[in-house]
Amino acid sequence: MPFLEQKQEVEEKIRKEVKKRQEERERLQVQWEKKKSCLDKAVEEVQARIRQCKDRIEQLQQELQTWSSSFEKLSKQTNKQAELHCLMKALQGIKIKNVTDDDMLLEVTPQALIPSSEITPLELCVHWNEEGELSLSQVGSGIFNLDTIVQKPLINLKNALLEIQHSYISQAELVSEIQRLHDKYAIDWLQEERKLRYLKTSSAVYVLSIEPGYPANGQIQLLGLQGSDGIEESAVKPPQENPSLSDWLECLHACSEV
Repeated sequence: MPFLEQKQEVEEKIRKEVKKRQEERERLQVQWEKKKSCLDKAVEEVQARIRQCKDRIEQLQQELQTWSSSFEKLSKQTNKQAELHCLMKALQGIKIKNVTDDDMLLEVTPQALIPSSEITPLELCVHWNEEGELSLSQVGSGIFNLDTIVQKPLINLKNALLEIQHSYISQAELVSEIQRLHDKYAIDWLQEERKLRYLKTSSAVYVLSIEPGYPANGQIQLLGLQGSDGIEESAVKPPQENPSLSDWLECLHACSEV
């Protein structure tokens, strides 16, 4: 075979081989791009699932924290109610009217210890703050003053309630009388000083001192009249030998010294 023909034949084979390899390379390139696209898509899906898992984990952690807080709160409330139940069993004459998460409404009923007493039950509110500290206050307005009895901060609820109950009931007759007179006269009871102020007019205020032990053996004394230069006690003293608080107020109301 002539040399030229052999050369052309070799060159043709080389061109075919180059073309074949080029086509194979292009085919592999297309396959690689397809596989890369599928791989990228799979990676994106996995990353999306990872983000979903992270979000779910955070959600579950928040729910767990909420449940833990609720459980802790419920546990504290359960323990508190158990303590209150034991406390109320030990305190005769004091009953629970209502309990919430932060407050407890109590009623001191003197009739439970003194059936013949006519004194109005005393309503108290026990409050728990976020730190678990206690405070005690009287519900509504009244003539009984807790400030002289209850220490702040309140440490021992049982002792405080016993002291309030004892003080309130020991003054049962006096307090009951003052409560009845409060609807009829403009009076103000100063418990710590054991003084009663009677506002007869806007400028005339009688001041009465009530001795401990009243009405059994304590006496009532007229200390004076605020807003006046002075009055004679005998001029306004009730005619009774041992006048009661009601006798004094009736006398002062009727007197013309003011």
